[in-house]
Amino acid sequence: MGELGRPRFLGRRKVSSARGFWEGEKDVGKGIRDVKLPIDDLLAGVYALAKRQYGEVNKDNAVRWATLRLEAVKAGWLDDDQKYVKRVIPPKDAMKIFQEDEPEIKKVVEAARQAVRFVPFSTEFNFRVYGVTYNSSTHTEYLARAEKLAKSAQLGNMFLGYMVPDVFYGSALRWIEVKRPMEVLKAGMTGDHIPNVFRVRAYLAQSGQALITTSCVVIKSFMSKNWWNPIKEAGRLVGDSTLIQVAENIIADPWKYHLISRAYGLNP
Repeated sequence: MGELGRPRFLGRRKVSSARGFWEGEKDVGKGIRDVKLPIDDLLAGVYALAKRQYGEVNKDNAVRWATLRLEAVKAGWLDDDQKYVKRVIPPKDAMKIFQEDEPEIKKVVEAARQAVRFVPFSTEFNFRVYGVTYNSSTHTEYLARAEKLAKSAQLGNMFLGYMVPDVFYGSALRWIEVKRPMEVLKAGMTGDHIPNVFRVRAYLAQSGQALITTSCVVIKSFMSKNWWNPIKEAGRLVGDSTLIQVAENIIADPWKYHLISRAYGLNP
């Protein structure tokens, strides 16, 4: 966010595409198109709208909610085709709302920045590999996995208690969905904006397909030792070339072969 006050988020300039972390490196996804507001006015509007939205439910955490939304948009997670997002006119006093909240924002902004580098990738990873989203039935397993991933991500852990899990892993950033994190991972971004724990797991297939991909790894290992043909002949095994091809297809694009590939905007 840089200096607060009159927020110089990214400098005063016109915006045609907000790519956040990815700006200047690769054009990832669509970004925000046809936005004519200076960037600080745009983000102040995001903050004010989010605060008003959450304040209707829980005034005590409205600043945390709004700061998280602000940092997520600033990071580049907003896209034009997300189904849970709609464009509305921000309050006329959006900048005043932001400035009045500046002391409270300063207390939580670093944790919010860590969170928006972690939660969207964590959500996509859990959905792709385990086929789950956060809910009451997955609560315990989901949180245990999140803590392990956060530790490996080396982002610190101040963000883990940012808001209660139902909000933090549920409604707060659900609007990002899984397609945009996929686009970022597939673009092969460099730098430290993608925690390495997610970068190295970017092409893990869904758990139901692990039997195929793991079998392929084993077969190729046997082939490298010249063990596979004797095993194949002794067991009268057939179809190994097809298995290898299918596995390679899955490994190359696990999102396309996900059981719910439509969530990624893809057809298998």
